[in-house]
Amino acid sequence: MKFIIYLIPLFLIFACAKQEMKTYKKYDGPMLVGYDIFTNYSDSGIIKLQMWAPEQQELETGDRVFPKGIKIDFFEKGKVSTTLTAKHATFSKVTGIYTVRNNVEIVSTDKKKKLNTEELKWMPLLHKVKIEKDKFVRIQTQSEVLTGMGLDANEDFKWYKITKPQGVFAVQKQEGN
Repeated sequence: MKFIIYLIPLFLIFACAKQEMKTYKKYDGPMLVGYDIFTNYSDSGIIKLQMWAPEQQELETGDRVFPKGIKIDFFEKGKVSTTLTAKHATFSKVTGIYTVRNNVEIVSTDKKKKLNTEELKWMPLLHKVKIEKDKFVRIQTQSEVLTGMGLDANEDFKWYKITKPQGVFAVQKQEGN
């Protein structure tokens, strides 16, 4: 019985002692990392685009990060029509939009047009490309260099509109005027 009398106070001392709560920091890094990624996108067995990335990180949200750049070839009638390259890219699963940054370049394969900018948004579901109004854009064709701020275009770069054109532009005079 004396043993129990000594045991009860000992138990109370340890039971009332302040316990340390361990806190854990939530991991917010990539859930999956892939290297030398090559992806084909097709519709009804016809290749629409091919994407290459030296590294792809997939986050818990489903967003993707391409920290070492990306290259995308767009196909038309079985041939590459346009190539987009950038040194960094992200993909938002929620919006379905790719944001490419740092030395962004779009080149049409017929080499008639080349676009350069620092940031561009590609919306694959709409087949559109957008550069915000505060971002510089430069387009070089065989006959001229166009510059300005902001751009709206289709992804094959056959149609585009510079939001705020800048610089000197050649205007052809119509006959009879």
